[in-house]
Amino acid sequence: MDWTIFRNWLTRKAAWAFDMRLVFEALADFVGLDLHRHAHLDLLTRAWKLRENVTVYDAMYVALAEALEAPIVTCDAPSSRRPVTGRPSK
Repeated sequence: MDWTIFRNWLTRKAAWAFDMRLVFEALADFVGLDLHRHAHLDLLTRAWKLRENVTVYDAMYVALAEALEAPIVTCDAPSSRRPVTGRPSK
C-alpha cells in the first residue's frame, strides 16, 4: 500500500499544485497509522503469474488477498470484470 500512495502523489504532482506543508502533514499522518504491513517480495512470484490478466498494481493486491485468504473488493469497474485465473496451490 505504501508505494501505491506515494506513486499516486508523484504522478499527480505535475497536474496539481501541492502545498508542501500539507503533503508533509499527510505523509506524517500516513506513517503514523497503525497498519499491519506485508512484505511485497513474498508476493512477486504470484503477481508475475497474473501479468496477462491484470496490471502490476492490481496483481500485487490480488496476490496479497490470496495470501491472506481474503476477498477482493474493488470499485474499479474494469478490474471487477477481469478474470483472475490460476489460483495458487497451497
